[in-house]
Amino acid sequence: METGLIHGHKTLAYLMFGAALVNLVLALMPNRSAKIVKILHAVVMNVGRLALLLGLSLWAVKWSGAPVTAMWWAWSALLLWGPMEVVAKRLVKPDIQYMLDGGESSKKLTIGLAVELVVITIIFGLMSAKGFRP
Repeated sequence: METGLIHGHKTLAYLMFGAALVNLVLALMPNRSAKIVKILHAVVMNVGRLALLLGLSLWAVKWSGAPVTAMWWAWSALLLWGPMEVVAKRLVKPDIQYMLDGGESSKKLTIGLAVELVVITIIFGLMSAKGFRP
């Protein structure tokens, strides 16, 4: 069970990172499609939430007795998900909806997607550097 959780968590992390990267590239293109950006953003956020749940499950299964201070990297990654939700709600989603309604995209979309990619990269780096070991 533990191995399955680890592989699922890592696979979702790779999928989330790849989708976020493609989404940022699409946002930087001059003739971007709002529908594709919306779909990829939904993939990033929903896969991220699922990866968060798998990570918490893995945490409960594997490191339930570990001291809190030994898990600083997991706490940091967990707390970094908050800015992801805020950026998605305040910057990305309103601009995508504006684009779907026929308007032109603003800098907020690109900035929001870049911030999301940076946060995902930091979380990915924390998880990879520790190698899922306390």
